[in-house]
Amino acid sequence: QLQQMLGKGMMLVLDGFDELSEQQRTGMPLIAQFLNGDILPNATFLITSRPLATVGLSQLLRCEPDQRIQVIGFSENDIEAFVNSAFSHNPQLCDNFQTYIKSYPFAYSIMYIPLHCRIITEVYETYWKE
Repeated sequence: QLQQMLGKGMMLVLDGFDELSEQQRTGMPLIAQFLNGDILPNATFLITSRPLATVGLSQLLRCEPDQRIQVIGFSENDIEAFVNSAFSHNPQLCDNFQTYIKSYPFAYSIMYIPLHCRIITEVYETYWKE
C-alpha cells in the first residue's frame, strides 16, 4: 500500500546529515534516490545538518529544497538574558548559576544552543533546590 501511495502523507527524517562520513553521503545511492523522489516521490523529507554539510547535500539533490531553515544559536547577551529570565524569581540563584557555569568552559560552551541552555538552567535549579 505504501508503494501505491508513493509516500503520500509520509515524512522521512534524516537527522544529522552532517554526521555521515563523506563516503556514506556519496557512496550510498539509496539516500540520493530517496531524497530525489525516485523511490517515494510524494513523501516529505526533513533533513537536519550543520551548515557546512549542506554543500554535500546540495550535490546529492537534483533540485533545490522547497524550504531551508537555519537555527541560530544564542549570543553571549542572549545567554545572559535567558539566564536572568530563568532565575528572575531568585537573583541569588542567578548569580550563583552565572559563577558556576562560567567555571566549566565546556558546559558554558553548549549554552549557545537554546535548548541546552534551558535544560542546564532547569537541571541546575532542580539540583540547587535539593
